Amino acid sequence: MTHEAASMAKAWTTLRGREVVALGRELLGGNGIVADFLVAKAFCDMEAYYTYEGACSSDPDPNPTQV
Repeated sequence: MTHEAASMAKAWTTLRGREVVALGRELLGGNGIVADFLVAKAFCDMEAYYTYEGACSSDPDPNPTQV
């Protein structure tokens, strides 16, 4: 697997994970945001995964090499 394919796989799975936990939160209604339920914990965890692992865009190189 190439680095690009691995990055796309991570981005895709974290995006789908966000959709799944958002649906779980919706299904539980008000209880979906209460820490007593695991859906709220999963939602917080998935947001962190999305932030750190699932970035769909990349920042431009701040120090491009001059050719």
